[in-house]
Amino acid sequence: MAIENSEKCGIMCENADGGEITLNMASCNCERAGKRVILIQFIVEAVIICIIGGIIGVIIGNGLGAIGAKIMGYSVKANIYAILYSVAFCMAIGIFFG
Repeated sequence: MAIENSEKCGIMCENADGGEITLNMASCNCERAGKRVILIQFIVEAVIICIIGGIIGVIIGNGLGAIGAKIMGYSVKANIYAILYSVAFCMAIGIFFG
């Protein structure tokens, strides 16, 4: 039932202001989605957006770091733990501020 209600409500992938979020919550309530389902929907949306942003940031950061290291004549290798911590930090920011 929770999955069905989440599918009906839809995940907003647009620039949302307070009015759009309120409207989305109202439409979910009209479809009898509980408060828990609505909360889970917004948390999942925030985490997914932050994971995508974190991965894009890691790719850009590694690319620019490799270019800079090549220009300066250094050898650089990204630490996998630093990458995982940075993506996890992005997820935490998404959950806290999402």
